[in-house]
Amino acid sequence: MNPIYAAQASRPRQPHLRRAGVTPTSTPSTPRVRHAHVNAVFGTSYGRLTLLCRGPGVISGMTIHAPLEKTVAPPDERATAPFEAAAPDAIRDSFPLLDHRTRSQAIPRRLAPFGHYLAFSDDGAEWLVPIEPRVTHIGRGLTADVRIEEQRVSRTHAILVRHGHRTRLLDNRSANGTFVNGRPIFATNITDGDVIRIGPVVARYLQVA
Repeated sequence: MNPIYAAQASRPRQPHLRRAGVTPTSTPSTPRVRHAHVNAVFGTSYGRLTLLCRGPGVISGMTIHAPLEKTVAPPDERATAPFEAAAPDAIRDSFPLLDHRTRSQAIPRRLAPFGHYLAFSDDGAEWLVPIEPRVTHIGRGLTADVRIEEQRVSRTHAILVRHGHRTRLLDNRSANGTFVNGRPIFATNITDGDVIRIGPVVARYLQVA
């Protein structure tokens, strides 16, 4: 047999390399990176780095976890839309729906000292209920800080969280939703004057300064 053909016949077949678009070689060489791809993981400082390395006649995949220099951050939230038409079932005169304990904490707007409040209307008058310095629970349950006696309000409907100069409103998996300025929300920052709807019950977030 011709020596050249004998050498080719003795060489092992490497179909996986041909499918990958790599020419087989038997010459030893230092492995080098042929392709790299990084998938950033939301909310963490680590990413997954996948490398396909070409070694002496072999392509191997290697996945490592490496810290990223910058964490991927969510885009800035859009400002809530201006308040448009109220929902057909919205209850604007909502102060009478508060339980006795919550109503006893309310004060007229003109007498309110500096602070953060939820304002509820009652026949043209506005009553302000102070919210807690850190976390305020809103709902129909007996343990709610602001308790609303309305069947369409969930027991643990929503949560107000104050952190520094910011106040954040979170829907707590309620049945009838939480809205800010007519827009349904899961979690959003709120500012002075925003109209909040807890199910059908309408209130306003106010900062008296």
